[in-house]
Amino acid sequence: MKRIAFPPSPNLDALRFFAFLGVFISHAVYFLPPLVGGSWQAFAAKYLTNGDLGVSAFFVLSGFIITALLLVEKAGAGTVSIWKFYMRRILRIWPLYILIVLLGLVVIPHLIHIEPLTSPVTIHGGNPFWNLVTFTFNFRHGTDFLGWSVVLGVLWSISVEEQFYLVWPWVMKFFKRNAIVGIAIAVVIFAAVFRFIHADNRSIVEYSTFSVMSDIAIGSLLAIAYLQFQERIRNIRSSFRKLILWGSAAIIFADIVFRHALYQFHLFIALEPVFYAIAISGIIFVLMQERLASLFKNTFVAYLGKISYGLYMFHIISMIILRLLVPNSAVIEWIGAFVLTILIAAISYRFFESPLLLFKKHFENKKQ
Repeated sequence: MKRIAFPPSPNLDALRFFAFLGVFISHAVYFLPPLVGGSWQAFAAKYLTNGDLGVSAFFVLSGFIITALLLVEKAGAGTVSIWKFYMRRILRIWPLYILIVLLGLVVIPHLIHIEPLTSPVTIHGGNPFWNLVTFTFNFRHGTDFLGWSVVLGVLWSISVEEQFYLVWPWVMKFFKRNAIVGIAIAVVIFAAVFRFIHADNRSIVEYSTFSVMSDIAIGSLLAIAYLQFQERIRNIRSSFRKLILWGSAAIIFADIVFRHALYQFHLFIALEPVFYAIAISGIIFVLMQERLASLFKNTFVAYLGKISYGLYMFHIISMIILRLLVPNSAVIEWIGAFVLTILIAAISYRFFESPLLLFKKHFENKKQ
């Protein structure tokens, strides 16, 4: 396999932040007081509770970046080191994951009680510990939503990511590019059929691995295409890149506006994630080209994307703290929760996550 390059892009960090922002706003609508009265709640419930789209963007990004990095490793070293891949992912994901499990399962529910933010930690009378340990929490999420602290709720997507990590490096190691493309396309088709079959069950559609794995697969297909046709991509005219960018943005905007009205149709439920993931892929494609990415070059926004894992994991805890400190003060709670989330995530990244990430260098492939 010829040598290929995958330059890191701070623009993707910025996209991570905007994906998190969608999740934050959605959860704030659910768990914090309404910002204004009157028709605000109806508007917010219809147009601002699309946190699942933010998570889908994370999945597409994950599929793109992980697949690209594994392709580069395979091209440079001739193979993929499975155990080194797992060690890098463990160092990045597990420390913060374990911390949130302890806080959400043990600490917060026994110290604080704010409905519905800190409901008792039970699942139909049972403890979710084993689901959290085995990274199968997403298969219980949604159907048992009111039975446990929502501090743990964010961990459903980590379960999906870990399941992806369990399988995908083996596919990348033992299959050639065309076979990988075929597998990814098959995953997209299977997930669409799965969603169509289970369209009447919103929890399965939103949280089951078999439903959401098409997001990751589409991101993986983008990575394969991007690295395969790098030279041609560099020569694409700026006007065509702008067309891709604005076309992708239009699809996302239309999805947000019309999805609630169209969710009664099974075919829409089956196909919506495919078109949305393709639109996110279009934005990623453009953001990889520096010349069109000025909107995303703000260093602070890129930094927020860099710490987006912590932002995602801590934002519910920040909402709990603000509910305790300034109950029934909507504007202060919204702004305070957002600022506190950034502060906690920044501290976590600097003093908890970063020291552990230094060990990742011991698990990089030297031949890459």
